Amino acid sequence: MVLTGKTGAVWTPLEVLGIAREKFQPDPQHVYLTGHSMGGHGTWFLGATYPDKWAAIAPSAGYPTLKGYGSADGLIPDSSEVPMEQMLLRAGNQSDVPKLVSNYKPLGVYVFHGDADRTVSVNYARQMRDSLGKFHPDFSYYEYPGGEHWFGDISVDWNPIFDFFKWHLRKVDTAVNQIDFMTASPGISDAYRWASVQQQLHPLQYSRIRLQRNLAAGTITGTTENVRLLRFDLGDFTPGTTVKVTIDGVESQHTAGKSPVYLLGGKTVTAPALTEKGPHRYGTLKDAFNHRMVFVYSTGGSAAENEWSYNKARHDAETWYYRGNGAVDIIADKEYNAAQYKDRGVIIYGNSSTNKAWSRFLSGCPIQVSRNKVTAGSKTWTGGDLCASFVWPLKGSDVASVGVITGSGIEGMKAAYANQYFAGASGFADFMVYSAKMLETGAAGVKLAGFYDHAWQLSPSEMVAND
Repeated sequence: MVLTGKTGAVWTPLEVLGIAREKFQPDPQHVYLTGHSMGGHGTWFLGATYPDKWAAIAPSAGYPTLKGYGSADGLIPDSSEVPMEQMLLRAGNQSDVPKLVSNYKPLGVYVFHGDADRTVSVNYARQMRDSLGKFHPDFSYYEYPGGEHWFGDISVDWNPIFDFFKWHLRKVDTAVNQIDFMTASPGISDAYRWASVQQQLHPLQYSRIRLQRNLAAGTITGTTENVRLLRFDLGDFTPGTTVKVTIDGVESQHTAGKSPVYLLGGKTVTAPALTEKGPHRYGTLKDAFNHRMVFVYSTGGSAAENEWSYNKARHDAETWYYRGNGAVDIIADKEYNAAQYKDRGVIIYGNSSTNKAWSRFLSGCPIQVSRNKVTAGSKTWTGGDLCASFVWPLKGSDVASVGVITGSGIEGMKAAYANQYFAGASGFADFMVYSAKMLETGAAGVKLAGFYDHAWQLSPSEMVAND
């Protein structure tokens, strides 16, 4: 089965894959991914992010990352010496495909691009060719002579790609005994086959696991980078036998069976509570826009504050309609009913002084915003020109989150217009507090940005503050 994507297509590929598997029941060892232009980018991204789902991939005229291609001037940096800028860039790591290039190792990769493409430069393909050439034993590369961005049906219906696919099979899980997997966020991609990164030491920095198992000898060995909590599935070992696991030099023993094993610092622990961060809910502001989110505007503020809240919710809903081809329920704060909207993401507009639903969503959150005041732990800022965006787990749900778009006054609320969280590859941390001056001064106008720890608490080591 070949999953394809075309320029401008609006679909969720993993959902399409699930539907196709259910309807057509293809051989799971014969699943391939290809696409052109935007679909080519999707092929690069999905191949690197979910490498265990495909036998081979073939990006055509694709750009590997949106960080540069999707910017207004193509000059978005991927590094900085400024701590605040480093934190803001870190929030977009999950979309930076070239940093995840080692994940292509288990896949066949066919790179196809026209050498005269003026829309998506062939230099993107050459960049990936050079990166793959340093380690990948199984990739093919072809530049179509004189080919622009679209040079006829062969731009996507290129026989050598499908011949390449025929040569490749996705291995069955029991045949995969070596893992080298990277992720920037377990909330986006946590697992490769029988191992999963459940929590990171430093959220949204890159994590890597290199593992080797021997089913006959009953062993798993390996090393990790930036991994706090690791999960193993031992179902492929002979049930009831002892499996010796040695990770980062720490040894533990386990009984093979259906129950997964969780390791924290190499030591066995029980499965974490769903109230903690995990693949089911890992944060960043954008996580709140999952699970059929509902927009909740304020009615408890001044006429101007309520007008901003309502108009911002409507603006975001219309943006979502155009960008995501989806509809959003917009309701007043006093209309929210937990039973009616169970397990649905919530986006709340306004602050604790204006939105009557604030306390029911955010009573335990360490970040609080009211009229003329913002607090985050022990830090306090005052004035009406402050704006904030942050995420928080939705009470009563194991999966959904609350996203907060707020300001301490009209000036601060209007500053929220500048942050386009629906833009492709835009990275937003778990929380960000800034003044309206950010529109003029950039990162210098950000007061605080960072990530909660595994228990959704503020951690000094995972946030940056400007004095």
